[in-house]
Amino acid sequence: MPPEIPLPIQYNPYKHHFSFLLSEMAEWQKSDWSVTEKTMLLIGNNLFDFYLGELTPEQICKATLTYFETKNITTKTAFNKWMGTAEWKKITLPDESKWLIKKEFRPIVSFIFIRQNSRNTPFGYAPQL
Repeated sequence: MPPEIPLPIQYNPYKHHFSFLLSEMAEWQKSDWSVTEKTMLLIGNNLFDFYLGELTPEQICKATLTYFETKNITTKTAFNKWMGTAEWKKITLPDESKWLIKKEFRPIVSFIFIRQNSRNTPFGYAPQL
């Protein structure tokens, strides 16, 4: 069952959280194929960077929100000001994992898009496809 991702975060643990995906796969083996197939579509068809650390998807979202709250970045306007002209910015969570933060340009409520920065870190793996 997918975790509830709090607004204003957009995060896909199917693509970026290895332990979560493994637990989902174990559930899929017990499920009806029509349910499994529909859920597998959440993975998408591009870019897999897996977080291999101890934090759960919910803890990653909470730590990300805390990061921005401590910097008084709690609105889309403040977030856009923090981002400036950068396409991506990196943040470090309490377990020392690195995450890429991207502006969300689609007209949706979420405006903080997080993705595991698995390149050259002990917390991630990015398969070469």
